[in-house]
Amino acid sequence: MATGLGLTSLALGFALKDILSNFVSGLLILTLRPFKLGDQIVIGETEGTVERIELRATQIRTYDGRRVLVPNAETFTSRVTNNTVAPVRRAKVLCHLGYEVEVAQVMALLNAAALETEGVIDTPPPLVVLLELRADGLTFQLNFWCDSRRSDFMQTASRVRIRVIRALRDAAVALPDPGTSTIRLLDDPPEQS
Repeated sequence: MATGLGLTSLALGFALKDILSNFVSGLLILTLRPFKLGDQIVIGETEGTVERIELRATQIRTYDGRRVLVPNAETFTSRVTNNTVAPVRRAKVLCHLGYEVEVAQVMALLNAAALETEGVIDTPPPLVVLLELRADGLTFQLNFWCDSRRSDFMQTASRVRIRVIRALRDAAVALPDPGTSTIRLLDDPPEQS
């Protein structure tokens, strides 16, 4: 009978371990408040808006409308990214162009395109950098700040991309054509005697 009670207690302890872990983690989350209702967070593979914080799990509504319950023990021990803890967030747009472009002109065009786009915040100002010198061309990175909520963030980034394309076309800057490629054959080096 003692052995049976011992085994039952052991099995019950293992069964309650996760429940107690989630409960204690839920209390810590409610006390420490690393995020609040309405925040847009990322926990592991799950990204969405916090709808409820319960003692057992945190309820997240993903951007495609699904409801995900993340156990609080996982939430408390995982890396949590809070995208809306600050009102603004930096976004970036990459622009790949050929070596024939005038670098200073392109940088000025990209900067002006960002400043003229609805939703881009003036302070801090946009920043354009020449990111890479690749075999097939140059890569420019345009950094700008906008509202941190995902819907505004994505819409503003889309508007910036559209404005960049329009600005480059208006300035007659050649945009890359992914449908064409150039193959160059080099002559064999002369034979050494």
